Amino acid sequence: MRRGIILSVVLVGLVIAAGAGWLVGRGIRSPAEIAAQAEPPEASLITVAVERVELTADVITRADVGFDEPASLSLGGALGGNPTALVVTAAPEVGDELVEGSAALEVAGRPVLVLQGDIPVFRDLRPGAEGVDVFQLEEALVRLGYFPGVADELWEEETGVAVDAWYTAAGFRPNGLSDNEKAALDSARSRVRAASENLQTSREARDEFAEGPSALDLLAAESAVQSANEQLIFAKLGVDEQLEAAASAVRSAELARQQAVRDHQSSEERWQLAQSGIHPDTGQPPTALELQLLLSEYEQAMEALRRTDQALTQARIDQVSTEVRAAASVRSAEEQVLQAEQRLADLIAPADLSDFNRQIRDASEELSDAQDALATLESELGTWIPAGELIFLKRLPVRIDRMTVSRGGFVAGSFMTVTGSELAIRGSVSERDAPLISEGADVLIEDPSLEAPIVGTVTVIAEQANTNGVGAGRHYLQISVAEVPEELVGRNVKIVLPVSSTQGQVLAVPAAALSATADGSTRVEVDQGDGTTRFVEVEPGLAAGGLVEITVLEGDLEEGDRVVVGYAAGE
Repeated sequence: MRRGIILSVVLVGLVIAAGAGWLVGRGIRSPAEIAAQAEPPEASLITVAVERVELTADVITRADVGFDEPASLSLGGALGGNPTALVVTAAPEVGDELVEGSAALEVAGRPVLVLQGDIPVFRDLRPGAEGVDVFQLEEALVRLGYFPGVADELWEEETGVAVDAWYTAAGFRPNGLSDNEKAALDSARSRVRAASENLQTSREARDEFAEGPSALDLLAAESAVQSANEQLIFAKLGVDEQLEAAASAVRSAELARQQAVRDHQSSEERWQLAQSGIHPDTGQPPTALELQLLLSEYEQAMEALRRTDQALTQARIDQVSTEVRAAASVRSAEEQVLQAEQRLADLIAPADLSDFNRQIRDASEELSDAQDALATLESELGTWIPAGELIFLKRLPVRIDRMTVSRGGFVAGSFMTVTGSELAIRGSVSERDAPLISEGADVLIEDPSLEAPIVGTVTVIAEQANTNGVGAGRHYLQISVAEVPEELVGRNVKIVLPVSSTQGQVLAVPAAALSATADGSTRVEVDQGDGTTRFVEVEPGLAAGGLVEITVLEGDLEEGDRVVVGYAAGE
């Protein structure tokens, strides 16, 4: 019984232990179970649609509209009368206002007048001049009330009359003939006189030639022919004598050489016989003295042969020279005969006046041209404006801010500074944006006072930062427009500078959609809608507004396809 109780207690303990083990086992996990339960839930894709848009990258800044920087005035050329010293004889004061038609300065008694116009002075304005500067001058004279007609681009008589009136009203003597004009007029008149004298001379020469030769001229020409023929006869006779003498000299040289050849052969044979041991004269063996005499005889014969060879060669050369000189002498005499005969023939031939008539025609044309040139020059002379007596400013009136000369001083370069002659738009851009902007680039100017943006042009973009009074790290920017609306003067306006554009619609994705591969290429990941993705290789282009232009290099990609830009954690 006791053992049964003990067994029951043991069984109960085992059951309790087993239950406790089961309970403890539920709370114990293996490392694999812990790692499996620690994995995050599967992430979901974040995608955006591929767009087809036109991308434009702009630089936005602001600028002030106001009158231009101070302008320096200087003489645009010489003054009337060409004074030797540019002495200031009258000058305004700082703060004075220059109005259209007034004198900005008086130099050596001549005025420096100001008018309104866009084209700077670049030449003297004279009667007959034509161009936009003449039109600009006449427009100003119309505004001043001196020009009654309609402004055009030609300086005519009424232009000179108006300039006369303008100068006189300003208290100055108008400019008449300049030294250059006087010189040109004198030259034109001299040309007319010379052409007239040449025409008269040509006519007199023709008339004299038409009368024919005098009896004395004919007799002289006939005598010249006879004398030339006689000289030809003498030349031929002299040639024959010279040729015969030269031929005789050759024949004599040939005979002398033939004798020298025979003597040489004889002495050579005698010498050879003596060398064989037999004297040619005695038949006995020669003595030493006899051998010496025979050798000397042989050498003398050789020298005589050499001299006769030279003499024959020289005789033949002299013969050829004589023939050449003789032929030249005869030709010269024959030419003299031909020339004398031609002179005689010209005298007795009918008069050919064609050359004289041509000279008279040319002289008449030259006289006509000279007379026309003189008439044109005389019509163009009159009142004129030297380049140094006129300054065109784009806007008038202007205020004198600074004078660099005073009465009694000398003009050298700029003589005064004025403001208010031109409007400009000035601003700045950051150092980052400055390299994107170039002079000549178009810009848009926006302001609430405008019905629509107006187009301007970048005229200045400073290479260095912190110039022209702009802020730190900024580059000075200046913009011009064809015409600044009055309502913009003094305002701060918005400037839009397009720096690049795709020039049409292109495929574009957010920059976050692009990823780089190990080989350096670029790709996007495309959601195929079935839980899978694919990669498309692309080439990125212009970036603007968070989008990047792409060109498909490998794979398919169209507008509306969704590309992966990120992943969202699962729930």
